[in-house]
Amino acid sequence: MARLTGTPVRQEDRFDASHLPKKVRPNKPFFIAHLPQNWDPVPTKTSDAGIVQEVEWLPILGTIPIDPGVNGCEKIGKAPVNFEPAIARWQGRGGVVLRHGDPRLGEHGEYMSTFPSAFGPRSPVYRDAWTEFDVLGQLVREECDEDAYNEFRRYLVEKRIVEPINVMVAEKKLEQRRARLRRIIDRVGTRPGHTGLQDKVDVEQGWVDALERSVAEMKAKRKAPKARRMRGRKSTPPKTEATT
Repeated sequence: MARLTGTPVRQEDRFDASHLPKKVRPNKPFFIAHLPQNWDPVPTKTSDAGIVQEVEWLPILGTIPIDPGVNGCEKIGKAPVNFEPAIARWQGRGGVVLRHGDPRLGEHGEYMSTFPSAFGPRSPVYRDAWTEFDVLGQLVREECDEDAYNEFRRYLVEKRIVEPINVMVAEKKLEQRRARLRRIIDRVGTRPGHTGLQDKVDVEQGWVDALERSVAEMKAKRKAPKARRMRGRKSTPPKTEATT
């Protein structure tokens, strides 16, 4: 007579396990990456009225899904997915790809999280480490911890994993804000006395002023003279005639 012993069911596999509703679809794991033209001005100082006064430039990050048939990812038979073509394609556009566990990332090396979905343990939901879900029955809210996310983006620039913004990109962002300000001012002209539009003008003017100062600082740093090293033989003090 054979004796059978059962295998404990893991909590995430139980019929009553907590998981995300079906409206949150499973997705593929990914790499975080950055292209040199993608930057975001983030306010660092605002007035009591909420007008932006100072900004810092942080990289806008994208994702490369590790999915066969997408972005050049390949899979042959039972072999693991070959994602190197996808990375090479991104780098060919001047981009930076952040590999999981890269020692340069420090505590941010494992930047991907998984969440249990209603489709079973083999179909998880992948998000970055700064995403949080609030679930109440079939209601679900997805939020990002912006402070932690901005800290990560700032870290990438400080460690030169991502090169600082080029002034050309900042100038383009500035021109986009100027165009937006002009459009709002034109609307004010057709609806004089509309306080809501005037508030928008004040907010947009604050952005334009802050970006103008930021661009001016970039140009000043670029034109600042660099200290030169003296090369060649060491200079000697001039000889003086002996006096008697």
